[in-house]
Amino acid sequence: MKKVLLSFALATVAGLTANAQANFTLEHKEMSETTTGADPASSKDDNSITFYNHVQNTSASAITDLKWSVAEVDFPFGWSVWTICDNNICYVQSEVNQIIAGNLVKDFNVIDPNTDGLLKPQIWVPSSADNGVGVLKLRVFDPNHSDTAIYMVTKNPVGVNTVKIDDNRVSIFPNPGTANATVNVFVNKALNAKEFVVVNVLGAQVARQAIKGEVSTFATANLAQGNYLIKIVDQSGKVITTRKWAK
Repeated sequence: MKKVLLSFALATVAGLTANAQANFTLEHKEMSETTTGADPASSKDDNSITFYNHVQNTSASAITDLKWSVAEVDFPFGWSVWTICDNNICYVQSEVNQIIAGNLVKDFNVIDPNTDGLLKPQIWVPSSADNGVGVLKLRVFDPNHSDTAIYMVTKNPVGVNTVKIDDNRVSIFPNPGTANATVNVFVNKALNAKEFVVVNVLGAQVARQAIKGEVSTFATANLAQGNYLIKIVDQSGKVITTRKWAK
């Protein structure tokens, strides 16, 4: 009899959990930027990389119990989080460091129906800091639902990004990807590119392929859905340009 009651109780709890509705959604679950770094002597307020994101109330009632915390910070040497702003307050660098070190949880202000709350981090990347890919993850949650916003920055040396983002000498198609299990990378032969590298939002390399003609095709069936960076590399190993691609 006890086993039956326990089974019924577990089933009831599972049913309640399954029926719980998410009261909010993130405007952007993944955001990324590329930089060559800021002058170390410049204003951090003006020259930090700023991500404008929002938590959107999708329910018919005001959300009064929404919270956030820092889930992960993985930065190259010399990088830092300058501020994190919610719809309640902007936390400066010293406060952000305390939040990270103490794994502290912070509250949003009330978010009314059909409105949103700010979630804006600023990442300081001076030109003198190490190159690489940095990732910041902010967890947003209430008693019924949890989600994570991922912010990624790629820093290349000054002068390496020689091909601008709107330069049609490099293109990725289809973008976003379709049901097809391949994607095409076009690189004008005049750029004398050697290879391209595909990096996920965590900064991990997931694919690498030599460029032998102007259009390279590579298989994407093993890649999870999400956002990626495709870096075009020249003969000396420097990144010519970076393109965003989504599957």
